[in-house]
Amino acid sequence: EEEGAAEEKEEEVEDKSKILMKVALLMIGGTALVVFFSDPVTN
Repeated sequence: EEEGAAEEKEEEVEDKSKILMKVALLMIGGTALVVFFSDPVTN
């Protein structure tokens, strides 16, 4: 029983890391878009 619980925890950690990666990519992508579109306007 203990081994099964440990495996479930590892899967949860993997899911959280995947979500964090998606959030980070979205933030980076959003920032890049803002910079890309604001540069021609300011210049």
